[in-house]
Amino acid sequence: MSIIEEKYKDHITSMSGQERIERSASLYASMKRILLHQVRQQKPSLEGRELQKALARRIYVGNDVTLKLIDQTT
Repeated sequence: MSIIEEKYKDHITSMSGQERIERSASLYASMKRILLHQVRQQKPSLEGRELQKALARRIYVGNDVTLKLIDQTT
């Protein structure tokens, strides 16, 4: 493990549970904004439910079971 990885691990383990949850939520929100931007660039005509489904497909791109469930929704 590199020194940077060790310092990062030390920092994360020094955080409270609430701080780790807030950090995770913030990272998820940032990832979702980035992916939503990508979807909107590729398919600018999508709106509402179809936009949300396209975003969900991007988020769960590696999970075939979840993708099937997304495709089954109307």
